[in-house]
Amino acid sequence: MDPVLGGSDLCCGVCGNGLRASALFCDACGSAVSPSRAVGERKQVTVLFVDVVGSMELAAILDAERLREIMHQLFNRSATAVQRYQGTVNQFTGDGLMALFGAPFALEDHALRACITALEIQSEARGLAADVLARDGVALQIRIGLNSGEVIAGEVGVGPGSYTAVGHPVGMAQRMEAAAEPGGVMCTASTARLVEHSAVLGPTEWVTVKGAGEPVPARRLERVESDRTVLGRDEGPLMGRDADLAALLDAFNGRQISVVSVVGEPGLGKSRLLRELAAGATTTGAEIVIARCESHTAHVPLHALSRMLRAMFGIRGLDAATARVHIAAQLEGVVEPDSGDSDILFDLLSIGDPEATVPTMKADARRRRLIEVMGNVAKTRPARTLFVVEDLHWVDAASEEVLAKFAETLTATQSMFVGSFRPEYYGALREMSETTIMLAPLNAWTTVSLAAELIGQDATVLGVAERIAQAAAGNPFFVEEIVRDLVGRGLLLGNRGDYRLIGTWTPSQSPRPSNR
Repeated sequence: MDPVLGGSDLCCGVCGNGLRASALFCDACGSAVSPSRAVGERKQVTVLFVDVVGSMELAAILDAERLREIMHQLFNRSATAVQRYQGTVNQFTGDGLMALFGAPFALEDHALRACITALEIQSEARGLAADVLARDGVALQIRIGLNSGEVIAGEVGVGPGSYTAVGHPVGMAQRMEAAAEPGGVMCTASTARLVEHSAVLGPTEWVTVKGAGEPVPARRLERVESDRTVLGRDEGPLMGRDADLAALLDAFNGRQISVVSVVGEPGLGKSRLLRELAAGATTTGAEIVIARCESHTAHVPLHALSRMLRAMFGIRGLDAATARVHIAAQLEGVVEPDSGDSDILFDLLSIGDPEATVPTMKADARRRRLIEVMGNVAKTRPARTLFVVEDLHWVDAASEEVLAKFAETLTATQSMFVGSFRPEYYGALREMSETTIMLAPLNAWTTVSLAAELIGQDATVLGVAERIAQAAAGNPFFVEEIVRDLVGRGLLLGNRGDYRLIGTWTPSQSPRPSNR
């Protein structure tokens, strides 16, 4: 922890009364004065700024009480969205707010959470704007800006709301808000890089911002595709995992094992290994079903199960009516036409026919029916299936229960269920695993080889692979992120496998990447 925010207390920490310079006790409440130095931490965060478009014009048109009511509703809804995804609202202004994702609590997917929150805030704003237009005849719109980077976060001053962040990323997020279109969300390139596999972004735009000598790149956030499976960047070759991959393929091809676990710390390559397993299984004619749990939905009941079912029935990107038809065709001969099982399934996936009546039954009974349907579908699939669920350490409890019961049904098939998770997960799917693959950090030689594959052999990069390996400590994801950082800062020029180093670099000049 770096003590970077200094200064002495000027107010009583109990009642807020101003203090005399040499006071030992507060003159107002009598509390002992115990000056303390505010301490800040370096944090990787995403900063979100919201601002109301044309707030001065609104203030001129609307009665002050009505304006206050509208702003109160808007920012209450915005704050609720921020809190839902574990962000922190640290500043309200008269016509905007600032929120942090990744401070005070570290969040490895802070950028994704901020993007989802920004879109939800815009959605809430549009709903409120429709009411305001109908009642007051005025247009209400907001702009949102996002930026990611390292800040100093901590207490500044005393009293409620004193926790904040300082640093260049904060100012740049505010500049992005100013550059966004009314009703839009604008991201810096740093935020865009962190969410590029999960979000749909507009093309790069060059934005002129106050205080910057040259225009900076930015992209508009259009939507987040929550059904998209994120398998990681994995730009480098698979190294040091031959034995692990062979064990997984042997388990699948042997047709005797139903449940397998892949365990490892963040960044050791669980997703990459599963991708190679899926590629190998595909060559045997197997079908692949992949779903992924996410940290921001760990407490959303049945979310992970819904992701699995969408992948299982192949309905990603389909509208509700088309998805129902697609699923119904796969359920022919599997469920009784009038059993109501398909309606239970449609209801869980939020694609139900508005005119249909969903059978009324207790949650436990609905889950038993779902497990039976899933098991029967797995048994009747024309090809063997590899079911993969990633990041089970984030699975919601309801999904975990159903997925574990479903995995049990696979003993009657030649299909296999594979779950990946971090060592701290000890849920049902780990306990029932028949084979466990434990991933360890790469050894020093393999880590250097991976770095060398990524940067190349140019004379200017002599010794750089060894320095990258030292900083990465056997973590392949860290190797890739350090190389990406060097490219992003212009220290490595060229293409993958053929870079040139411009200037000098030591590992201390690159921040340690956040764990996935």
